[in-house]
Amino acid sequence: MKRRVGSAALVLALSILWASCGDDDPTTRTDAGETLTRAWQSYGKGEYSAALLDFERAAKLDPSLADAHNGLGWVHLSLVDGTPSDQGTDLAVASFTSSLRQDSRHADAWVGLGQALFLRRRMPSDYADAARALASAQKGDPKSLYRHDYTSASDVLGLQAWCYYYAGEREAARASAQAALELDPNAAAARQLIDLSP
Repeated sequence: MKRRVGSAALVLALSILWASCGDDDPTTRTDAGETLTRAWQSYGKGEYSAALLDFERAAKLDPSLADAHNGLGWVHLSLVDGTPSDQGTDLAVASFTSSLRQDSRHADAWVGLGQALFLRRRMPSDYADAARALASAQKGDPKSLYRHDYTSASDVLGLQAWCYYYAGEREAARASAQAALELDPNAAAARQLIDLSP
């Protein structure tokens, strides 16, 4: 009888351990995917608190889910008040970096990282790093581009132009702005930079 109780306890312990391993549990991956979908829906409606909770839950359920970390970055950016000292930009940079550790071709995370570094503008290298992140976005997986916030290549190139401009790379800034205007002659950010530059 003791052996049977011990075996049952071992089976129970192993089943609990197995259930806690999110990577091997298809139910956990399904839950993470559903939670991620709900998070993006909340984000799209501007319900950032709900989105934040669901992105965090999806990332906890499946830490390898790059788009959950990416979503956290976009929520943190949406909550930033625009001041360089705002800790939200640091949280966004960390989230986008986590996303890119999981999937280095996640173009939307590269765009987010570029914007976060541009807004942070605390370290001298932030603008140049932002421009490089935006260049990486253009080489990333196109399926993850232009889902929200930045809706076209000209938008990304316009931001990249300003990153180069503030980094002191005026020729690269002008080239990015001209590339944006070739794609969209009405690209306002690119047009402003061209008008500003001699």
